[in-house]
Amino acid sequence: MNLLAESTPTERAVLLIHWLHIGRELTTADVAESLQVSQRTAQRLFVAVSRAGVPVWRGDDGVYRLLSDGLTQISPY
Repeated sequence: MNLLAESTPTERAVLLIHWLHIGRELTTADVAESLQVSQRTAQRLFVAVSRAGVPVWRGDDGVYRLLSDGLTQISPY
């Protein structure tokens, strides 16, 4: 049984935030392959976490990164 194939969008978003938090630099292709989703779905996932307040930055090289100290500045209020 493959747990990633059965994961919810929320679970995938949490995993993406975790990867960014531990310093991974990711492309949509990296995320799509790791989560077994399309590259378009991976792109939507980056947009969703950004809209939720996670300071994700996409460089000219197409690599997404978490802005420095990004998660320490997130507040739900």
